Amino acid sequence: MTIGQMAEASGLGVKALREYDRLGILKPDRKRTGSRYRLYAKEQLTVARKIAWYRQLGLPLRQILRLLESGDPDVERQVLATVRGRTEARLWGGQTALHRLDRALAGDKEGVMTTEKPVVLDREAERRLAAELFNQTWRLLEMETRTQEQDDEMMHCAHASRYHWGRVGQPVHLARGEWQISRVYAVLGRGEPAAFHASRCLAIVQRHQLSAFDLAEAYEALARAALVRGDRTEAKRFADVARSAGATISDAEDSRIFSCDLATLAV
Repeated sequence: MTIGQMAEASGLGVKALREYDRLGILKPDRKRTGSRYRLYAKEQLTVARKIAWYRQLGLPLRQILRLLESGDPDVERQVLATVRGRTEARLWGGQTALHRLDRALAGDKEGVMTTEKPVVLDREAERRLAAELFNQTWRLLEMETRTQEQDDEMMHCAHASRYHWGRVGQPVHLARGEWQISRVYAVLGRGEPAAFHASRCLAIVQRHQLSAFDLAEAYEALARAALVRGDRTEAKRFADVARSAGATISDAEDSRIFSCDLATLAV
């Protein structure tokens, strides 16, 4: 493929492709002898399209280069989880702005200018609320049958628990909150959010070097999410990593809990 053909097929401009060649991000397969004419292998189109997608997400070139050199899907998943978090925050901010604009257009100028004071719970009350919501989620998870309303309650309780732990908890609470949300979505048959929250769990565990139990459970969650998405190969890979991490758990009760969780995976 010529540089023009690659630019058209990938969505990257000719100028961008020349720059990526210079930076070593995407070098042509070969150049014609005695000229600067770039020729790309058709197999490079997949990489080019991935670069175009990374750029649309706003990733800097240095980070794109590290991702391509790494080729590690776990590293990519963590980066994408971070981007998703930022995107979600921008969306919420945009919704707030739209709400205030609607109020202004409806004539409520005074209400728009008023700064509302947020409700603040004391730390102990918030900690207790986070724990109670976590436990309620478990009670719903353990039910053999649930109504649609109970499925909704389970999902909302898990997110609410994680929210409150995010305000008053330690990293271990955040990791286990993400793990529980992932389990809820897996039970509900929703693979994408199950994988997203499992990846967030793993990122927290690795960042704060939490216990072998939390590391094993994070990979168990990733395996379960992959299974829900129908990717048995990836599910087995994550389950094997989880099993290796689980072998290093020193606490007998933690080891038993992890073994029970892993035993429910049909891989």
